[in-house]
Amino acid sequence: MKTILLLFLFSFAAFSQEYIQKNDGTKIQFIKGTLRVEPVNKRLTYKVGNEKKALKIKYKDLDHASFEGFLFKTFQVSNIRKGYYLLAEDSQKTLAVISRKRTSNSGGFDSVHTRYEMVLFGKDKKIIEELSFTDNKSEKNAQFRTRAKAIIKDNFSSCPKVMERLYAVNETNKKLENGDVLNFLNKPIYISCN
Repeated sequence: MKTILLLFLFSFAAFSQEYIQKNDGTKIQFIKGTLRVEPVNKRLTYKVGNEKKALKIKYKDLDHASFEGFLFKTFQVSNIRKGYYLLAEDSQKTLAVISRKRTSNSGGFDSVHTRYEMVLFGKDKKIIEELSFTDNKSEKNAQFRTRAKAIIKDNFSSCPKVMERLYAVNETNKKLENGDVLNFLNKPIYISCN
């Protein structure tokens, strides 16, 4: 039994590749658990080998990074290189998200909200639809969250893995109107529908 378990773990490790691919096709193997996405600085940091200092790669040099079940990819959007976590992809379109924590001050009180940018790209890497919203309780943001869920259903209803994952998080955030879609976006595990 122990032998079967060890074989399973080694075979899983062999197939769960973690790497960075640069625009020029160069692949960089990094130490598992060291990759950090820094959206504000538009770069990734990571460690290799015996290096104590983290290395950096800017979005402009990055094609994509595969790590911990995530796929992070850069796109040219309005002459700006932007990075997104890919949520789902089929032969015609790609669903991606990036989120950032924002702190606002009102009346001497700080409040932290997460701002989400969800984008649906066509196979030509042009934006089909884009939404920006937060996790606050405003009606406007609740409507955007409703639209986000509709975009997922409308474009990936033929992909069972996406629908299973979307329904698995359904109704798990009852404090926030249409908050369940945030649970889908907060853990942007990559799903290939091809």
